[in-house]
Amino acid sequence: FFFFKQKTAYERSGDWSSDVCSSDLMAGQGRLRKIGFLGSHEKSLKFAPWDDPSWELWGHASSRGMFQREPDVFFDLHRKECWAKSNNKGQKYLRWLATCRTPIYMQERFPEVPASIAYPFERVSMGMARKYFTSHVAYMIALALTEGVTHLGFFGVNYSPDCEYGTQRGSTEYWMGRAEALGVHLVMPETCTLLADPKERSEEHTSELQSPDHLVCRLLLEKK
Repeated sequence: FFFFKQKTAYERSGDWSSDVCSSDLMAGQGRLRKIGFLGSHEKSLKFAPWDDPSWELWGHASSRGMFQREPDVFFDLHRKECWAKSNNKGQKYLRWLATCRTPIYMQERFPEVPASIAYPFERVSMGMARKYFTSHVAYMIALALTEGVTHLGFFGVNYSPDCEYGTQRGSTEYWMGRAEALGVHLVMPETCTLLADPKERSEEHTSELQSPDHLVCRLLLEKK
């Protein structure tokens, strides 16, 4: 099993204004490409391969303070009105976005975010009969499949089903199934409850759901 070599949509340096630029990171015949997805669930995030350079790490920008290693790429696919807030928390995030040098996938290329890259929605969904996306990780998996990947790791990604995160869990598990059907190896620590019956509620997710900021962004992946 292998993926044909394709172009990736990010690299460490160069012109980020284009949503596609060349790279030698793609999976091909006899070549491994391992991508680990990073979230905020501490009990599984701690098992991320921080010290293993053979893994690319793709992280949710809102969880950046929890990462022990700078990801290779960030994701924030919220609508602009969600991340461009005027409150103290929003201003701090805006300052980080303005100075971040790591590529970050967003709904479009924003001049005020120099490292931003427009997520290739059309390319990723091309030819798909079912466009089922309700979470960042679902979009991450779909992008990885279009680029070519052999291993996908899930660290800090749990999506407890007994709260609002349950709506995000469904599409994540759907795309995990699609990846596995294509021969991609799924790597999950025992504390990750995806594709299994969760044993406990995520306390950090529960507390986050109670904040007004979260309620404003509950439809986080709606496009303009």
